[in-house]
Amino acid sequence: MSCWHLIETPPCHPIENMKSDEERLQTILPSETPSIRFYRWYPGSVTYGYFLKPWDYFLEGQEGLLLARRPTGGGIIFHDYDLAFSILIPADHPRYSMNTIENYSFVNTCLLKALQNCHPSLSFSFFQAQGECRPNFCMTRSTIYDLVVNGKKVAGGAQRKTSRGLLHQGSICLKLPEANFLQRYVKNHELYAQDLMAHSFPLLSFTQLSSSAFVHELKQAIVKAFVDSST
Repeated sequence: MSCWHLIETPPCHPIENMKSDEERLQTILPSETPSIRFYRWYPGSVTYGYFLKPWDYFLEGQEGLLLARRPTGGGIIFHDYDLAFSILIPADHPRYSMNTIENYSFVNTCLLKALQNCHPSLSFSFFQAQGECRPNFCMTRSTIYDLVVNGKKVAGGAQRKTSRGLLHQGSICLKLPEANFLQRYVKNHELYAQDLMAHSFPLLSFTQLSSSAFVHELKQAIVKAFVDSST
């Protein structure tokens, strides 16, 4: 990866993963190589957007959830069920833009190519219109340049931009949370479960590969898409 730096770390508490991303954004140098990071998590890891109040959505007094606030925006993500990644681009890099929509377009265009390579039988596209759903759970609400299949969300992300660079934190839906998990932790869990079924597209339901083999293939495709974007 001559044009992009790949980062893969051991499983961490979500607070450590988010702290690491924020520190990297705060200290990135203008001439630094952009990076792709694939997170690994302790079981039960959950992150939520910078402006959310998590206990508006979770039942209190339940052990087993490891919560952390992301330095970017967006909704609540259960990381036992997704492939999460971050993109860090220094401000002097040609792919850094002052226009937020252009940054989303660049990242998710690369992601679209990667998903198409892994799942050529599926029709991936950019999101076009808003649907009715619980707005503060990431995989039940789509926004511009999120990726969908048949109108159902498969990938989204949120960004934070500074004078030093751009941090994009993304999530790809692999499977849906189990009903007993939602019942244990989430307020109005029945409505949320309905939204997930109606608005989310779990990729592992549409592959013959094992979970680990598919995730490995998808990671390789994502890396290739970003490297190819620099040539």
